[in-house]
Amino acid sequence: MTGGCFLPHTLVLMADGTSRSIDAIRVGDELLAFTNTDKIVSSMVRQKFVHTVTEYVELFVGDELTTPVCVTHDHPFYVGKGQFALLKYINDKKDTLFTCELNGDGKSILTKKPIIGRKNVTVSSACVYNLSADYPNTFFANGIAVHNKLGDLGAAFVDVSNTSGLKRIQWSHTAPSWRIAKPGICLEGKCNNTNCIAVGQQVIMNIGLVSFDYLGDVNETTARCPCCSRYVEPITCAFNRCMWRWSGIKQPAPGEPPRQISADWKQADNAYHCFDEQISGTVIWRKLILEAKAH
Repeated sequence: MTGGCFLPHTLVLMADGTSRSIDAIRVGDELLAFTNTDKIVSSMVRQKFVHTVTEYVELFVGDELTTPVCVTHDHPFYVGKGQFALLKYINDKKDTLFTCELNGDGKSILTKKPIIGRKNVTVSSACVYNLSADYPNTFFANGIAVHNKLGDLGAAFVDVSNTSGLKRIQWSHTAPSWRIAKPGICLEGKCNNTNCIAVGQQVIMNIGLVSFDYLGDVNETTARCPCCSRYVEPITCAFNRCMWRWSGIKQPAPGEPPRQISADWKQADNAYHCFDEQISGTVIWRKLILEAKAH
């Protein structure tokens, strides 16, 4: 199998308290999510992925009457204290999972639930889905707390190997505060904080003249709105006043083989050299290293 995913009938909790099957979820939908401190929040869907598998697991949590969640064995589940574990490594007798429940005040909270059992299922072909959502990168599948990590699929980001979308943009003297770029690597993404002056805007997050591991280094410190300091999910990148290059392992689409590729050093002059994700497209990166140095 090529990544942790759920069967199409799996119900996902929405931010408005309703539930929707994962196959009906659309980009831009608001999901109910949770932080690593067990706080219930909302998160916006950025991408939806679909592929086929021949094996999955029926996982029973809470009691025998509960509808099982049908999921591949490599999806990460929340096991408490800010930690996640792939289903295949979870001990049914020792580990506890978490569901979203209402307390006496009508407030949504995380509640411990025992694992009743699981059943391995083999089929000729089954369509499965996964979601990529904003920070904190979590959601509830059939009420169970899970991560939206793409498992072995890696992370979705602009296709930097497709230079057709690479644009050279001249500097503006009237740019807003969320569009200020410093030399080196810049990440871009949309701020979703409704209390921020940059809400709904594509903001620039300055990384600098460094070697940056996209899959390992993106977090609430490196990828945050310059106005409100809230986490912003990066979707593309840019370079300016530096030498830059990249290397990585790219999977063009689910089901296609990943390829190790790289680019030679290029010079970004005194302008903003940005990848337009609408033109270059978005792919799955199993590994992506962005590098920038002074020229």
